[in-house]
Amino acid sequence: MSISAELHAIGRPLADAQLAHPTVVGIAKGNLPEPVFRSWLEQDYLFLLDSAASYAGGLAALYPCMWGYSTLGRVLAGNPPAEPRYRAWIDTYAHPGFAELTGRIAVMIDEAAPDPDRARALFTEGMAHELAFWDVP
Repeated sequence: MSISAELHAIGRPLADAQLAHPTVVGIAKGNLPEPVFRSWLEQDYLFLLDSAASYAGGLAALYPCMWGYSTLGRVLAGNPPAEPRYRAWIDTYAHPGFAELTGRIAVMIDEAAPDPDRARALFTEGMAHELAFWDVP
Protein backbone atom coordinates (compact mmCIF):
# COMPACT_ATOMS: atom_id res chain seq x y z
CA MET A 1 0.00 0.00 0.00
CA SER A 2 1.36 3.43 -0.92
CA ILE A 3 1.95 6.06 1.74
CA SER A 4 -0.86 8.22 0.34
CA ALA A 5 -3.30 5.28 0.48
CA GLU A 6 -2.32 4.70 4.12
CA LEU A 7 -3.01 8.38 4.80
CA HIS A 8 -6.47 8.06 3.24
CA ALA A 9 -7.29 5.17 5.55
CA ILE A 10 -6.04 7.10 8.58
CA GLY A 11 -7.86 10.25 7.54
CA ARG A 12 -11.34 8.99 6.66
CA PRO A 13 -12.65 8.87 10.27
CA LEU A 14 -11.32 12.39 10.82
CA ALA A 15 -12.95 13.60 7.59
CA ASP A 16 -16.21 12.05 8.79
CA ALA A 17 -15.83 13.94 12.08
CA GLN A 18 -15.38 17.18 10.11
CA LEU A 19 -18.55 16.46 8.14
CA ALA A 20 -20.45 16.17 11.43
CA HIS A 21 -18.94 19.34 12.92
CA PRO A 22 -21.45 22.19 13.46
CA THR A 23 -19.37 24.65 11.42
CA VAL A 24 -19.27 22.32 8.41
CA VAL A 25 -22.97 21.56 8.88
CA GLY A 26 -23.57 25.34 8.85
CA ILE A 27 -21.71 25.61 5.55
CA ALA A 28 -23.71 22.69 4.15
CA LYS A 29 -27.00 24.26 5.20
CA GLY A 30 -25.91 27.74 4.14
CA ASN A 31 -26.70 29.30 7.52
CA LEU A 32 -23.22 29.70 9.05
CA PRO A 33 -22.68 33.29 10.22
CA GLU A 34 -20.23 34.99 7.84
CA PRO A 35 -17.84 36.19 10.62
CA VAL A 36 -17.45 32.58 11.77
CA PHE A 37 -16.59 31.49 8.23
CA ARG A 38 -14.09 34.36 7.78
CA SER A 39 -12.37 33.53 11.08
CA TRP A 40 -12.02 29.90 10.06
CA LEU A 41 -10.50 30.86 6.70
CA GLU A 42 -7.90 33.06 8.41
CA GLN A 43 -6.83 30.32 10.83
CA ASP A 44 -6.53 27.75 8.05
CA TYR A 45 -4.31 30.08 6.05
CA LEU A 46 -1.98 30.63 9.01
CA PHE A 47 -1.56 26.89 9.64
CA LEU A 48 -0.59 26.26 6.00
CA LEU A 49 2.20 29.17 6.07
CA ASP A 50 3.80 27.34 9.11
CA SER A 51 3.63 23.60 8.20
CA ALA A 52 6.28 23.01 5.52
CA ALA A 53 9.60 22.43 7.28
CA SER A 54 10.83 19.95 4.62
CA TYR A 55 9.60 19.03 1.17
CA ALA A 56 8.38 15.50 1.96
CA GLY A 57 7.12 16.50 5.39
CA GLY A 58 5.49 19.61 3.98
CA LEU A 59 3.58 17.49 1.48
CA ALA A 60 2.37 15.18 4.24
CA ALA A 61 1.37 18.19 6.36
CA LEU A 62 -0.41 19.85 3.40
CA TYR A 63 -2.26 16.70 2.38
CA PRO A 64 -4.90 16.84 5.15
CA CYS A 65 -6.05 20.15 3.74
CA MET A 66 -6.10 18.97 0.13
CA TRP A 67 -7.50 15.50 0.66
CA GLY A 68 -9.79 16.51 3.50
CA TYR A 69 -11.36 19.44 1.65
CA SER A 70 -11.68 17.41 -1.53
CA THR A 71 -13.54 14.78 0.49
CA LEU A 72 -15.72 17.39 2.22
CA GLY A 73 -16.49 19.09 -1.09
CA ARG A 74 -17.52 15.87 -2.82
CA VAL A 75 -19.79 14.84 0.05
CA LEU A 76 -21.36 18.27 0.58
CA ALA A 77 -21.92 18.76 -3.16
CA GLY A 78 -24.48 15.96 -3.01
CA ASN A 79 -26.90 18.38 -1.34
CA PRO A 80 -25.46 21.91 -1.69
CA PRO A 81 -26.94 24.93 0.10
CA ALA A 82 -28.77 27.66 -1.77
CA GLU A 83 -26.67 30.33 0.02
CA PRO A 84 -24.23 31.43 -2.71
CA ARG A 85 -21.10 32.03 -0.58
CA TYR A 86 -21.13 28.59 0.96
CA ARG A 87 -22.19 26.91 -2.27
CA ALA A 88 -19.18 28.55 -3.95
CA TRP A 89 -16.89 27.16 -1.21
CA ILE A 90 -18.35 23.68 -1.68
CA ASP A 91 -18.15 23.95 -5.47
CA THR A 92 -14.47 24.90 -5.24
CA TYR A 93 -13.56 21.78 -3.29
CA ALA A 94 -15.96 19.49 -5.19
CA HIS A 95 -14.52 20.62 -8.54
CA PRO A 96 -12.84 17.83 -10.55
CA GLY A 97 -9.78 20.06 -10.98
CA PHE A 98 -9.32 20.21 -7.23
CA ALA A 99 -9.67 16.41 -7.05
CA GLU A 100 -6.99 16.13 -9.77
CA LEU A 101 -4.68 18.44 -7.84
CA THR A 102 -5.28 16.38 -4.71
CA GLY A 103 -4.39 13.25 -6.66
CA ARG A 104 -1.20 14.92 -7.87
CA ILE A 105 -0.22 15.74 -4.28
CA ALA A 106 -0.72 12.05 -3.41
CA VAL A 107 1.65 11.07 -6.23
CA MET A 108 4.17 13.67 -5.08
CA ILE A 109 4.04 12.27 -1.53
CA ASP A 110 4.68 8.76 -2.83
CA GLU A 111 7.52 10.04 -5.06
CA ALA A 112 9.11 12.02 -2.21
CA ALA A 113 9.12 8.84 -0.12
CA PRO A 114 8.96 10.50 3.30
CA ASP A 115 9.69 8.47 6.38
CA PRO A 116 6.37 6.59 6.70
CA ASP A 117 6.12 7.11 10.46
CA ARG A 118 6.81 10.83 10.10
CA ALA A 119 4.35 11.15 7.21
CA ARG A 120 1.62 9.39 9.22
CA ALA A 121 2.33 11.60 12.24
CA LEU A 122 2.27 14.83 10.22
CA PHE A 123 -0.87 13.80 8.36
CA THR A 124 -2.66 12.75 11.53
CA GLU A 125 -1.65 15.97 13.26
CA GLY A 126 -2.78 17.97 10.25
CA MET A 127 -6.15 16.19 10.17
CA ALA A 128 -6.59 16.86 13.89
CA HIS A 129 -5.77 20.54 13.28
CA GLU A 130 -8.27 20.68 10.41
CA LEU A 131 -10.97 19.35 12.73
CA ALA A 132 -9.93 21.75 15.49
CA PHE A 133 -9.96 24.70 13.06
CA TRP A 134 -13.70 24.31 12.76
CA ASP A 135 -13.91 25.12 16.47
CA VAL A 136 -11.87 28.34 16.24
CA PRO A 137 -14.64 30.72 15.15
